Amino acid sequence: MSDAGFIRQYWKDSVNERLMNIEKCLTSGNRDESFVDDLDFVKFELNKFLAKRPSSTFKYADSFTPELVTMDVVQATRKFVEDTRKDCNAIYNTEDSKKQKIIEGFQAKDKEGFLKLKNSYFNDKLDDFVRNGSEMEKSIIYNNRLYQKMDPIMMDPEHKLIKAHFYSPNKLVFGLPVSTLVINVLILWFKTGLFYIALYFRLLKKLLDSGELLLGKVNKGGD
Repeated sequence: MSDAGFIRQYWKDSVNERLMNIEKCLTSGNRDESFVDDLDFVKFELNKFLAKRPSSTFKYADSFTPELVTMDVVQATRKFVEDTRKDCNAIYNTEDSKKQKIIEGFQAKDKEGFLKLKNSYFNDKLDDFVRNGSEMEKSIIYNNRLYQKMDPIMMDPEHKLIKAHFYSPNKLVFGLPVSTLVINVLILWFKTGLFYIALYFRLLKKLLDSGELLLGKVNKGGD
């Protein structure tokens, strides 16, 4: 729902805005730096979208270059974006319906128990915190790239080795998803092991002694 919700609203609007700018430039013949930036933005977003969804196909994704882009390419892309919006809207509504049925099923069996479970394990402020619920800007553009700000707890990381955004549920290890909790605990153990080795072999003292010895030699050489 989160992924489909972002695409059907914010991704769609950002790509369509750039397509409109490209169309204006093609009509006027003005191919300035902003025109090239718009082409780069659309090309990157289309390829990123397709890479995450192998079942989706679009033959003009690499046609957004000054040499290849045409009005027909822009129009075909508009249709692809609109079809994607409709697909994501259907996905969102279907999954939302499933979610509501699950909730209604729990409530039908034991409404009081369901409310007790929710009160014990759900926190409105924490939910707002990890989903950026109070954030007005749900997406930003930085260095001509679109970044999602809504629902970080629902997003998969893009970096292939450990690095991830705040509140990411998983981190990638050579492309394979591993729980953030597991990775963070392993990193803490690794750092603890390094500190233990440093203390056991008195590495800090040896480093300081080496520094003092080197400094003494430098001072002697100066004399």
